[in-house]
Amino acid sequence: MAEEGKYEVIHSHVYDPKHSLFKSSPNEHAKCFTVSCKGRDRCGLHAKGQCSEVNFLGGSCPYGKSFREQGPTKRSHGMGKWVKEKEESFKAVLDKMSATSDVLAIVGDYVFLPYSHMSMNKDAPFLSHSHLFSNGIAFMPLEKLTEDVILSILDFRPMALIGGEIKSYQKEVVPLFIAHLRERMPELFTRVAIKRPGLAYQAEAFSPVGRKALLRTMAKGSVFHKSNESWTWDGEYLVSTDLRILFCIVPYNEVSAKIKPARDAVVAVEDPGQVTPETVFFT
Repeated sequence: MAEEGKYEVIHSHVYDPKHSLFKSSPNEHAKCFTVSCKGRDRCGLHAKGQCSEVNFLGGSCPYGKSFREQGPTKRSHGMGKWVKEKEESFKAVLDKMSATSDVLAIVGDYVFLPYSHMSMNKDAPFLSHSHLFSNGIAFMPLEKLTEDVILSILDFRPMALIGGEIKSYQKEVVPLFIAHLRERMPELFTRVAIKRPGLAYQAEAFSPVGRKALLRTMAKGSVFHKSNESWTWDGEYLVSTDLRILFCIVPYNEVSAKIKPARDAVVAVEDPGQVTPETVFFT
Protein backbone atom coordinates (compact mmCIF):
# COMPACT_ATOMS: atom_id res chain seq x y z
CA MET A 1 0.00 0.00 0.00
CA ALA A 2 2.86 2.37 0.78
CA GLU A 3 4.49 2.29 -2.68
CA GLU A 4 4.94 5.80 -4.08
CA GLY A 5 7.85 7.49 -5.85
CA LYS A 6 11.56 7.22 -5.26
CA TYR A 7 13.12 7.98 -1.90
CA GLU A 8 14.68 11.43 -1.57
CA VAL A 9 16.38 13.01 1.42
CA ILE A 10 14.10 15.65 2.96
CA HIS A 11 15.86 16.31 6.27
CA SER A 12 19.28 16.09 7.84
CA HIS A 13 20.82 16.93 11.19
CA VAL A 14 24.53 16.88 11.97
CA TYR A 15 25.60 16.52 15.59
CA ASP A 16 28.90 18.12 16.57
CA PRO A 17 29.90 17.02 20.12
CA LYS A 18 32.08 20.13 20.45
CA HIS A 19 28.94 22.25 20.28
CA SER A 20 26.76 20.08 22.50
CA LEU A 21 24.49 21.80 25.02
CA PHE A 22 25.86 19.43 27.63
CA LYS A 23 29.45 18.56 28.39
CA SER A 24 30.43 15.60 26.23
CA SER A 25 33.09 12.97 26.58
CA PRO A 26 36.26 13.11 24.40
CA ASN A 27 35.10 9.74 23.05
CA GLU A 28 31.70 11.11 21.96
CA HIS A 29 31.16 10.59 18.22
CA ALA A 30 29.92 13.11 15.70
CA LYS A 31 26.73 11.89 14.02
CA CYS A 32 24.71 12.56 10.88
CA PHE A 33 20.99 11.83 10.83
CA THR A 34 19.03 11.82 7.56
CA VAL A 35 15.40 11.17 6.66
CA SER A 36 14.37 9.97 3.21
CA CYS A 37 10.78 10.02 1.94
CA LYS A 38 8.93 8.60 -1.05
CA GLY A 39 5.51 10.15 -0.42
CA ARG A 40 5.95 13.80 0.50
CA ASP A 41 3.60 15.09 -2.23
CA ARG A 42 0.62 13.52 -0.45
CA CYS A 43 1.75 14.10 3.11
CA GLY A 44 -0.20 16.45 5.35
CA LEU A 45 2.77 16.55 7.74
CA HIS A 46 5.33 17.53 5.10
CA ALA A 47 3.03 20.35 3.99
CA LYS A 48 3.46 21.85 7.47
CA GLY A 49 7.22 21.30 7.57
CA GLN A 50 6.87 18.31 9.90
CA CYS A 51 7.92 14.67 9.72
CA SER A 52 7.19 11.81 12.09
CA GLU A 53 10.63 10.33 11.41
CA VAL A 54 12.16 13.40 13.08
CA ASN A 55 10.31 12.66 16.32
CA PHE A 56 12.51 11.78 19.29
CA LEU A 57 11.41 8.13 19.35
CA GLY A 58 10.91 7.86 15.60
CA GLY A 59 7.62 7.75 13.75
CA SER A 60 7.97 4.61 11.61
CA CYS A 61 6.24 6.31 8.68
CA PRO A 62 5.19 3.91 5.90
CA TYR A 63 6.76 6.28 3.35
CA GLY A 64 9.89 7.24 5.24
CA LYS A 65 13.13 5.83 6.49
CA SER A 66 15.87 7.30 8.62
CA PHE A 67 19.59 6.66 8.70
CA ARG A 68 22.18 7.45 11.35
CA GLU A 69 25.85 7.62 10.44
CA GLN A 70 28.54 7.74 13.11
CA GLY A 71 31.58 9.93 12.53
CA PRO A 72 34.91 10.46 14.28
CA THR A 73 35.16 11.08 18.00
CA LYS A 74 35.48 14.49 19.58
CA ARG A 75 39.20 13.89 20.23
CA SER A 76 39.87 13.04 16.57
CA HIS A 77 41.63 15.66 14.41
CA GLY A 78 39.38 14.75 11.51
CA MET A 79 36.09 15.32 13.31
CA GLY A 80 35.70 18.98 12.34
CA LYS A 81 36.32 18.20 8.68
CA TRP A 82 33.79 15.34 8.77
CA VAL A 83 31.12 17.58 10.29
CA LYS A 84 31.69 20.32 7.70
CA GLU A 85 31.55 17.83 4.83
CA LYS A 86 28.25 16.41 6.05
CA GLU A 87 26.75 19.88 6.54
CA GLU A 88 27.83 20.84 3.03
CA SER A 89 26.49 17.60 1.51
CA PHE A 90 23.04 18.09 3.05
CA LYS A 91 22.88 21.89 3.28
CA ALA A 92 19.68 22.03 1.18
CA VAL A 93 17.79 19.98 3.79
CA LEU A 94 19.82 20.70 6.93
CA ASP A 95 17.41 20.85 9.89
CA LYS A 96 14.61 21.49 7.39
CA MET A 97 11.85 19.47 9.05
CA SER A 98 10.56 19.61 12.60
CA ALA A 99 8.99 16.98 14.84
CA THR A 100 5.24 16.54 14.56
CA SER A 101 2.63 18.21 16.68
CA ASP A 102 0.00 15.94 18.23
CA VAL A 103 -2.57 16.46 15.49
CA LEU A 104 -4.34 14.05 13.16
CA ALA A 105 -2.92 14.16 9.63
CA ILE A 106 -3.50 12.37 6.33
CA VAL A 107 -0.28 10.82 5.02
CA GLY A 108 -0.87 9.24 1.63
CA ASP A 109 -3.05 6.18 2.16
CA TYR A 110 -2.66 6.34 5.93
CA VAL A 111 -3.90 8.44 8.82
CA PHE A 112 -1.49 9.63 11.50
CA LEU A 113 -2.96 9.54 15.02
CA PRO A 114 -0.20 10.66 17.41
CA TYR A 115 -2.30 10.80 20.57
CA SER A 116 -1.09 9.59 23.95
CA HIS A 117 -2.17 6.01 24.82
CA MET A 118 -4.39 5.70 21.71
CA SER A 119 -2.30 2.97 20.07
CA MET A 120 -2.85 0.80 23.17
CA ASN A 121 -6.33 0.17 21.81
CA LYS A 122 -6.26 -3.31 20.27
CA ASP A 123 -9.62 -2.69 18.55
CA ALA A 124 -8.09 0.08 16.44
CA PRO A 125 -6.04 -1.21 13.45
CA PHE A 126 -2.77 0.63 14.09
CA LEU A 127 0.25 -0.72 12.21
CA SER A 128 1.62 -1.65 15.63
CA HIS A 129 0.12 -1.37 19.11
CA SER A 130 1.98 0.04 22.10
CA HIS A 131 2.81 -2.22 25.02
CA LEU A 132 5.41 -2.57 27.74
CA PHE A 133 8.41 -2.68 25.40
CA SER A 134 7.09 -0.69 22.44
CA ASN A 135 5.52 2.70 21.78
CA GLY A 136 3.58 1.30 18.84
CA ILE A 137 3.16 3.00 15.47
CA ALA A 138 0.73 5.91 15.25
CA PHE A 139 -0.32 5.12 11.66
CA MET A 140 -3.24 3.09 10.39
CA PRO A 141 -4.57 2.55 6.84
CA LEU A 142 -6.94 5.38 6.01
CA GLU A 143 -9.56 2.97 4.66
CA LYS A 144 -9.71 1.26 8.07
CA LEU A 145 -10.55 4.43 9.98
CA THR A 146 -14.27 3.68 9.98
CA GLU A 147 -17.10 5.03 12.14
CA ASP A 148 -16.93 1.96 14.35
CA VAL A 149 -13.18 2.26 14.81
CA ILE A 150 -13.58 5.91 15.83
CA LEU A 151 -16.28 4.94 18.33
CA SER A 152 -13.89 2.39 19.84
CA ILE A 153 -11.27 5.13 20.11
CA LEU A 154 -13.76 7.41 21.85
CA ASP A 155 -14.83 4.69 24.29
CA PHE A 156 -11.35 3.30 25.00
CA ARG A 157 -10.12 3.43 28.60
CA PRO A 158 -6.38 2.64 28.77
CA MET A 159 -5.04 1.04 31.90
CA ALA A 160 -1.73 1.87 33.59
CA LEU A 161 0.90 -0.82 34.13
CA ILE A 162 0.53 -0.52 37.89
CA GLY A 163 -3.23 -0.75 37.62
CA GLY A 164 -6.01 1.78 37.34
CA GLU A 165 -7.35 3.77 34.43
CA ILE A 166 -5.24 6.46 32.74
CA LYS A 167 -7.89 9.13 33.21
CA SER A 168 -6.10 11.81 31.16
CA TYR A 169 -7.07 9.90 28.01
CA GLN A 170 -10.81 10.44 28.39
CA LYS A 171 -10.39 13.87 29.95
CA GLU A 172 -7.82 15.39 27.57
CA VAL A 173 -7.04 13.19 24.58
CA VAL A 174 -10.56 12.31 23.44
CA PRO A 175 -11.87 15.93 23.35
CA LEU A 176 -8.78 17.00 21.38
CA PHE A 177 -9.18 14.10 18.94
CA ILE A 178 -12.85 14.98 18.40
CA ALA A 179 -11.92 18.59 17.60
CA HIS A 180 -9.20 17.50 15.17
CA LEU A 181 -11.48 14.96 13.47
CA ARG A 182 -14.11 17.62 12.84
CA GLU A 183 -11.49 20.01 11.41
CA ARG A 184 -9.51 17.56 9.29
CA MET A 185 -12.14 15.00 8.26
CA PRO A 186 -15.53 16.74 8.53
CA GLU A 187 -17.47 14.21 6.43
CA LEU A 188 -16.31 11.29 8.56
CA PHE A 189 -17.00 13.32 11.71
CA THR A 190 -20.58 13.90 10.55
CA ARG A 191 -21.13 10.18 9.98
CA VAL A 192 -19.78 9.38 13.44
CA ALA A 193 -21.93 12.11 15.00
CA ILE A 194 -25.03 10.45 13.56
CA LYS A 195 -24.14 7.28 15.45
CA ARG A 196 -23.10 9.12 18.60
CA PRO A 197 -25.68 11.75 19.66
CA GLY A 198 -24.06 14.61 21.50
CA LEU A 199 -20.72 14.36 19.69
CA ALA A 200 -21.33 17.53 17.68
CA TYR A 201 -22.17 19.42 20.85
CA GLN A 202 -19.02 18.08 22.50
CA ALA A 203 -16.94 19.32 19.56
CA GLU A 204 -18.57 22.76 19.67
CA ALA A 205 -17.90 23.02 23.41
CA PHE A 206 -14.18 22.33 22.99
CA SER A 207 -12.37 25.65 23.43
CA PRO A 208 -9.65 26.67 20.98
CA VAL A 209 -7.98 28.81 23.68
CA GLY A 210 -4.42 27.66 24.24
CA ARG A 211 -4.12 25.82 20.93
CA LYS A 212 -1.27 26.80 18.58
CA ALA A 213 -2.34 28.17 15.20
CA LEU A 214 -0.81 29.70 12.08
CA LEU A 215 -0.84 33.45 12.67
CA ARG A 216 -1.58 34.44 9.07
CA THR A 217 -4.81 32.41 9.18
CA MET A 218 -6.19 34.15 12.26
CA ALA A 219 -8.70 36.99 12.47
CA LYS A 220 -7.53 40.52 11.76
CA GLY A 221 -7.64 42.65 14.89
CA SER A 222 -6.62 39.76 17.15
CA VAL A 223 -4.58 40.92 20.14
CA PHE A 224 -1.83 38.73 21.56
CA HIS A 225 0.12 39.24 24.76
CA LYS A 226 3.64 38.56 25.93
CA SER A 227 4.63 39.61 29.44
CA ASN A 228 3.20 43.14 29.73
CA GLU A 229 3.16 43.75 25.98
CA SER A 230 0.16 43.54 23.66
CA TRP A 231 0.45 43.00 19.91
CA THR A 232 -2.37 43.55 17.40
CA TRP A 233 -2.51 41.52 14.19
CA ASP A 234 -3.65 43.52 11.14
CA GLY A 235 -3.33 40.71 8.63
CA GLU A 236 0.22 41.60 7.65
CA TYR A 237 1.95 43.11 10.66
CA LEU A 238 1.97 42.74 14.45
CA VAL A 239 1.80 46.20 16.01
CA SER A 240 2.49 47.18 19.62
CA THR A 241 2.20 50.55 21.37
CA ASP A 242 3.13 49.42 24.87
CA LEU A 243 6.50 47.86 24.14
CA ARG A 244 9.14 48.44 26.81
CA ILE A 245 12.68 49.22 25.63
CA LEU A 246 15.53 48.67 28.05
CA PHE A 247 18.49 51.01 27.85
CA CYS A 248 16.86 53.29 25.30
CA ILE A 249 19.05 56.04 23.86
CA VAL A 250 16.76 58.70 25.42
CA PRO A 251 13.90 58.74 27.93
CA TYR A 252 10.53 58.27 26.24
CA ASN A 253 6.83 58.65 26.94
CA GLU A 254 5.48 56.25 24.34
CA VAL A 255 6.76 53.86 21.71
CA SER A 256 5.31 51.96 18.76
CA ALA A 257 6.68 48.90 17.01
CA LYS A 258 5.68 47.00 13.89
CA ILE A 259 7.03 43.61 12.85
CA LYS A 260 6.26 41.45 9.83
CA PRO A 261 6.07 37.84 11.05
CA ALA A 262 7.54 34.94 9.12
CA ARG A 263 5.00 33.16 6.93
CA ASP A 264 5.07 30.10 9.18
CA ALA A 265 4.76 32.05 12.47
CA VAL A 266 2.63 30.25 15.06
CA VAL A 267 0.90 31.76 18.11
CA ALA A 268 -1.34 30.52 20.90
CA VAL A 269 -5.04 31.33 20.66
CA GLU A 270 -6.08 33.65 23.49
CA ASP A 271 -9.73 34.19 22.61
CA PRO A 272 -12.25 32.17 20.52
CA GLY A 273 -12.90 35.30 18.44
CA GLN A 274 -9.38 35.04 17.02
CA VAL A 275 -10.35 31.87 15.18
CA THR A 276 -11.92 31.88 11.70
CA PRO A 277 -13.06 29.02 9.44
CA GLU A 278 -9.67 29.37 7.67
CA THR A 279 -7.58 29.06 10.83
CA VAL A 280 -4.97 26.32 10.60
CA PHE A 281 -4.22 24.66 13.94
CA PHE A 282 -0.93 23.01 14.89
CA THR A 283 -2.16 21.53 18.17
